[in-house]
Amino acid sequence: MKIHIQGIEQAMANLGALPRKVALKHLRIALSAAGGEVKQQVIALVPRRTKLLAQSQAVKVKIPAASWDVKHHHKPAYVVIGTKRGAVGAGIRAGGKLRKVSIRKATKHVLGGGQVQTIRPSRYAHLANIHTKYMDRASHSAGPRAAEKAAEKLAKAFETEAAALSTKLAAVR
Repeated sequence: MKIHIQGIEQAMANLGALPRKVALKHLRIALSAAGGEVKQQVIALVPRRTKLLAQSQAVKVKIPAASWDVKHHHKPAYVVIGTKRGAVGAGIRAGGKLRKVSIRKATKHVLGGGQVQTIRPSRYAHLANIHTKYMDRASHSAGPRAAEKAAEKLAKAFETEAAALSTKLAAVR
């Protein structure tokens, strides 16, 4: 799914006036803030069987223009919101159901002769999304707030860079 942030074309054009490194830094901050808004909505809508799926949600900002490979520079920046692949939980079978337990309880269970299973939310996130469509609902409901947040962060970036430039000019005089 894609959320196209509209209404900030002027702000994006103004980023071109800033030095490349500074522009990419502020673009990353703005996209991270926008992704955070959507992530909060995803966490609110995700199914809560073990809470691991909600705890494993993450935001990753990708800016191809920051790549060393010049072939990537024409591609747009984007945000990936989803389940972290490294998130792991421990579970034990009790009464025919898998129950999430803390690492401490899992250790005690193993020392007592029991078996512990590894729960990886990244392995079943797509199945939960098929049935509940939580990612689609989150992107549609949080999309406008995400765009506002990105525009707000970009406006703040221009203010801080303008203030920094004015202090540099004052120091030169």
